[in-house]
Amino acid sequence: MILMPGCGRSPEVEGESAEVLVFAAASLRDAVEDVARAFEREYATEGYSIVGNYAGSNALAQQIRATTRADVFLSANEAWMDDVQQAGRIMAETRTAFLQNRLVVVVAQRSDLVIDDPTDLAAPSVRHLSTGDPQAVPAGIYARKWLESVPHDSATLWTAVEERIVPGTSVRAALGLVESDERIAGIVYATDAAASERVRVAYEVPREETPEISYSIALLRDGPAPIAATEWIDFLLNEDIARAIFEQHGFVCTTPPDLLEQLRRIGGYLPFDDE
Repeated sequence: MILMPGCGRSPEVEGESAEVLVFAAASLRDAVEDVARAFEREYATEGYSIVGNYAGSNALAQQIRATTRADVFLSANEAWMDDVQQAGRIMAETRTAFLQNRLVVVVAQRSDLVIDDPTDLAAPSVRHLSTGDPQAVPAGIYARKWLESVPHDSATLWTAVEERIVPGTSVRAALGLVESDERIAGIVYATDAAASERVRVAYEVPREETPEISYSIALLRDGPAPIAATEWIDFLLNEDIARAIFEQHGFVCTTPPDLLEQLRRIGGYLPFDDE
């Protein structure tokens, strides 16, 4: 038979791991850990547990291509999910865009920097501008796209500030640099700004100017815990408590409230002989 999520077989019976290794974008860390705790309470009798590996989506994609230990990938942009898919590492039919975010400019709480307009980022008072690596880290890629859309003098704001960019290995690394230096401004996700008590939002990028920031999730091929991982994705996308947690952290949920039938189809990739 084809095993569907919720059919009642435990991974211990099948000889599979009950520990789901989730590779998730650094900006998702707080929300994913909260959802993981709710999931583990719900599936306490099955013994499922979530172990998170958090970094820039670019770094995670490289790691996934090098290992089969990962079960689930949560990417902060579609390009790095494309990269993993092209490498044949995800089950394409399970790929789902499920969250959105927005950009803000932050400074340290103690900083006297004033950013009333995007062009203020080019002022001499802003010594450096911290964001994710614009060549690879999604937050930096989104930040560059926004800066390139803002006119400044005869060029764009990106041209004016490019030399002062300090590229972080992840959006959390960029946030940490802003926390440590009152002369630095940062371009990060609104959710990361809300997670830190050491920064304040100096400027909110209008939604109509914000590049589309899309997070997606997919089940990875050959992971050690496909049954538990399927249950985890089902829980994350379909349970009201999971959606409420993401929204509490400031994300916008973009998936329909009920994706159960789609998630059930994931079971088609878990073939087991009928006993």
